[in-house]
Amino acid sequence: MLNLDDKNVKAYYRLAQAYDHLGETEKALDSLETAVKISPNDVAICRFLKEIHGKIQEQNRKHQLEQKRMAEAMANRSRSIPQ
Repeated sequence: MLNLDDKNVKAYYRLAQAYDHLGETEKALDSLETAVKISPNDVAICRFLKEIHGKIQEQNRKHQLEQKRMAEAMANRSRSIPQ
């Protein structure tokens, strides 16, 4: 991904920030996981990684709720259709 210096932790961190601002949390997570492998004790990286994990959990929760609502709506429709 980073052609000049694949050990540049700051570049991975900033790439993760850019992905996060674009709403690409999975890509942000990938960049942060690479950054934390390079610099596992970096407080800023660990903090941002925790934040991204929280965003992904929230996205997953919302997705599950939406799927549940859709399933309930489909079940209600099938009950209201005369046989």
